[in-house]
Amino acid sequence: MKPARVFLFLLVAFLALGLLSWFFPPDGIRLGPSLHIRFPSLRNYLCEIISQAGESEPSAQVSFRPDTSFVFFPGINRPADIAGQGISDSTLPEDTGEQKDPLPDHIPSFLYPPEGDTLLFPFFRKLEKVRTRGGSVHILHYGDSQIEGDRISSFLREKWQSVFGGGGPGAFPATPVVDETVSYRLRHSDNWKRTVFPDLVDSTRAARRLGFLMSADRIQTDSAKAQIILEWYPRARAHAKKFERAGFVYGQAADSFSFRMVINGEASDTCLVPPSENPRRISIPVKATETGRVEFEIFVQKSPVFYAFFLENTTGVQVHNIPVRGSAGLEFSRVNTGVWKESMEGMETGLLILQFGINLIPGWNNQYAWYLDRLTRELHYLKSRFPSMPVLVIGVSDMARPGMNGPEPYPGVGEVRQAQCLAAMEAGCIFWDGCEAMGGPGSVVEWAHSDPPLARTDYTHFTYAGSRLFAVRLFEAFQQEYMRYLSENQYLE
Repeated sequence: MKPARVFLFLLVAFLALGLLSWFFPPDGIRLGPSLHIRFPSLRNYLCEIISQAGESEPSAQVSFRPDTSFVFFPGINRPADIAGQGISDSTLPEDTGEQKDPLPDHIPSFLYPPEGDTLLFPFFRKLEKVRTRGGSVHILHYGDSQIEGDRISSFLREKWQSVFGGGGPGAFPATPVVDETVSYRLRHSDNWKRTVFPDLVDSTRAARRLGFLMSADRIQTDSAKAQIILEWYPRARAHAKKFERAGFVYGQAADSFSFRMVINGEASDTCLVPPSENPRRISIPVKATETGRVEFEIFVQKSPVFYAFFLENTTGVQVHNIPVRGSAGLEFSRVNTGVWKESMEGMETGLLILQFGINLIPGWNNQYAWYLDRLTRELHYLKSRFPSMPVLVIGVSDMARPGMNGPEPYPGVGEVRQAQCLAAMEAGCIFWDGCEAMGGPGSVVEWAHSDPPLARTDYTHFTYAGSRLFAVRLFEAFQQEYMRYLSENQYLE
């Protein structure tokens, strides 16, 4: 047989086996009580590569130097502030000096399911539409305590708003778990009561009436005044302070109530808000303030439920930082779907980001099959609720624990990463390897002992410097895909 024919035969054979491997049921096919046919899974192989990537020793020098040569989006250079902007951090010196990026040429690429390498294109089209024709697009960034304080989300927000327009810090609850973010400190009167999913775990699904922030706030006392106060930090993100409207999403309101805004001591007119059982969005025009404080004042006879407060522009990009402390990201399908989705009424959503995993690792005990099944079902649920919106799963970051001879890796990190990757592929989502973005397994120890420290000594959470570096890498991955989108759509309007 001629070599060309041999090659063609082998090529066809491998393609056929590859297709069979991809579409063969993960649990095999049972043909009887004693016959069970299984076939190696190409999905498992791809995610195994993700799981094993970076097994080599991490870089010996894990510190970084800002690089202004990398172009993100047209008109934006790589930021020069990744080492020192935002609120104070005991582990972050004022001036970090000249430092090196540990992996300057290694940015993990997004991993797509088969025939899904254009999943982000609808999001990019919305960004372009906002830039050229107006309108707005909302990005929802859900995560565990790793994203608290707006440390990662704020970087994405600032860069997207710089190019595509928009302003304001997005949505926030009346009583956040962490009252300090990169841009502001939030204080509130002591008559607020916060409700989150664990408070409702024994209730029916219909009774779990939480908004898109996965929480709900209520004023505890009748005939009362309640306040929420934001005070800007001097080095707040520039576009976070450039907002045009202020408001909130409320519901379960049997009576009308009133509110007003007070910005640097100057009060707006008092607005009467009508009753509404279902979630409803209310906003008024306001004048942004570069310094000082922004205050919400609410006057009630009987409190409604408040699902979110916001400061934002009427056009451009809005990025919402939504940390859910203690969560594994498996609760979306267990809340009241109607309330959760109605609380987003009027928001043109463009991208859903899920960044969970660190709460699973410490108690991990051979739960791979359970977690893979639960996460896959959760992602399918989200895709069914937002069929046209891409969902990005960010893999768990590297973690370690104290050992006899110093910190040692958690054994469950690899399995959680692999399960997250496989679930994303099965559900038609996008995957980005957060552990690999740090440098692979073992990198968190280097991050914790770098100068400046990029991770805290709990070997789990990033410092503010580490959060910014992680956000830079994530943004560069977006930039690579955006440039590909532009190259493939250069002749389209």
